[in-house]
Amino acid sequence: MVLLTMMPAPYSLYCFPYAGGGASAYRAWHAEIPHGCRVMPIQLPGREDRFAERPLASMEAVLQFLKGELLPRMEEPFALYGHSVGALIALEVCQELVRRGGPTPHHLFVSGMNAPHRLRSAQTHLLPDDDLIQHIASLGGLPQEILADRELQTIFMPLLRADLRVGETYRYRPSPALACPISAWGGADDFLTDEEGLDGWSELTKAGFRLRILPGKHQFLATAQSELLRGLAEDLRATIEARNRHFVDLQE
Repeated sequence: MVLLTMMPAPYSLYCFPYAGGGASAYRAWHAEIPHGCRVMPIQLPGREDRFAERPLASMEAVLQFLKGELLPRMEEPFALYGHSVGALIALEVCQELVRRGGPTPHHLFVSGMNAPHRLRSAQTHLLPDDDLIQHIASLGGLPQEILADRELQTIFMPLLRADLRVGETYRYRPSPALACPISAWGGADDFLTDEEGLDGWSELTKAGFRLRILPGKHQFLATAQSELLRGLAEDLRATIEARNRHFVDLQE
């Protein structure tokens, strides 16, 4: 069990999905994150209980959707987490909140994605179905039941292509450095990222940065979950304690 102390108020950790993923990817996190911190998975259209809705195929569409359904209801204290394309979505949400004048997250957690200004060019969302399935399978990112079932692959493909297109057509707009710390994770065997690209996240904040490399491929989010959550809790605890000290100083 991960321990987290000095939680002065119910704390929300908003989690954004990776390509093809849904809110259920974060279901088990409730058992690892201690009392006082609520895991708040974000369910985008086209998946799980929103399967009947058309998937969003651009960052602009995702952000517009979140402006209506999520951002107006965000209240402090909270942090943001995103894996793969979810990391880019979390960054865009953070920057949009800054532009609005708050509330803003206390911490930004990202994994499985190079910094936005160091992204590699890719067009995997345009690959033929069989090639795309093989590509995603090589990342460790497809359940066995989908790999073994052509009908499920056909159903899953539009969502996967839309999510990949969000990340692969995304263009970062340089913005002022964030006032919240950033923590980043990479997979030791993830060929989609590299240490230099992951370290680039440090250039987007003026409040501290930490990079950790975990064992596994691109989907180390699942295979190294306990290690990731231990680091997340450690960094979040440090952020909370620093803010508590600042609050006390202001009262004296």
